[in-house]
Amino acid sequence: MGAFTYFHNVQFNSDSVGKQNEYYVEYTPNEDAVPIVVNGASIWGTRNIKQAEQYMQENGLRPLAGINADYFSFKTGIPMGYTIADGEIISKEYGGQGYCLGSQWSRGQAWGLYGFTLAHLNDGNAEYLDAAEKIAANFIRHIRPDGLTDCDFCQPKDEERIDNIAGAVAACGLLELAKITGKAEYRAAAVRLVDGLLEHCIDWTQNSCGLLTKCTASYHDDGAGRHTNITYGDYFLVEALAKLTGSDPMLWR
Repeated sequence: MGAFTYFHNVQFNSDSVGKQNEYYVEYTPNEDAVPIVVNGASIWGTRNIKQAEQYMQENGLRPLAGINADYFSFKTGIPMGYTIADGEIISKEYGGQGYCLGSQWSRGQAWGLYGFTLAHLNDGNAEYLDAAEKIAANFIRHIRPDGLTDCDFCQPKDEERIDNIAGAVAACGLLELAKITGKAEYRAAAVRLVDGLLEHCIDWTQNSCGLLTKCTASYHDDGAGRHTNITYGDYFLVEALAKLTGSDPMLWR
């Protein structure tokens, strides 16, 4: 058919990894061999190679080669990137790293809050400041009573998934907003967030690779990290503390 070329490369590294095998296929589009998404009309779920082969045979198809659909959630099987079937882009069935499509991933909200604030600081555009304040108002409404931040503001109430990176990043943005606008409520909210982190989610022992605990990378992907330390969370916590003590070097300016 001339549709596929199969490659197997072997490499040797001088470090502890040693021998490495690389397998991949090169596909030339043609009418005899057509790529399909094994889950058919759905992108939700996973299949191993035997299940994928059985699925294709049941549908009158002969499998020639198979690859994983981009990076994917180990919990749901949903690809992290776009999936194309029959020439059409199949939309994701959940909202990126958040709870669902249309929900509010808290770290995304925090990036927006701090990002628009910094954009305003760097070029003075009033629209950036307006966007930052709107996001700030929404974020403040969703700060938990203990000062921590849920992974998604729309997640089920009985599901505890906390992302403290969101709280640390938001605190940095709120402290800059307080300086720009003179509004005390922004600083007060930032202090609530930082106090919550210091009171409930700091590991000062030698048993952790970092300080800030209960960071969650993605609502539906525990394999990416749930309630663990994610190193750059420590950075934003330290930056927030530096802002509160007046010693922030303002690296983003």
